[in-house]
Amino acid sequence: GRVAYFGPVKDILAYCKENKLGEMKPGRNISDFALEALGSTCADGREPADIYLESKEYQGIKKLIEAGVFASAGEVVTPQFESVYATDIWTQFKVVLDRSVKCVVRDKTQSITQFISVILMGLIVGSLFWQLELDQSGALNRVALGFLLITYSFFTGSYKIGLLVSARASTFREMTS
Repeated sequence: GRVAYFGPVKDILAYCKENKLGEMKPGRNISDFALEALGSTCADGREPADIYLESKEYQGIKKLIEAGVFASAGEVVTPQFESVYATDIWTQFKVVLDRSVKCVVRDKTQSITQFISVILMGLIVGSLFWQLELDQSGALNRVALGFLLITYSFFTGSYKIGLLVSARASTFREMTS
């Protein structure tokens, strides 16, 4: 994609009006208007990104960048790390564990449902093992019960894949900020 506007949100309406990208009607959401105005081709065939490159807003930003974004900060030193990761594996593990615990604690309904599910499955599996005989038939039943437990674990774990996919956007947002 290309940049069609870069600046304060409060100035976007004036920018669109000044550059003939449209005017927002009363009662509309400003973000919907901005997506519509900056995402479509103008009547004269020009793209909003091309209009932005010719605008005074772009020229001002360009001058600031050329002057140096960190000019007032003095010498900027890039940190050097001993490995490709900024922290060791235990720090990463603690951060991920902390985040996972917070997600579980925040969603009380899911936590209660999982707890009840674990208790019920524990009672069912315990009662099945309780009744097995100590002969060849019981051994075969133990193997079948082991297969049932592995299959159950797989399917209950696989439903989490959808949750991970839906959480992907927020994870990327947090990693980039």
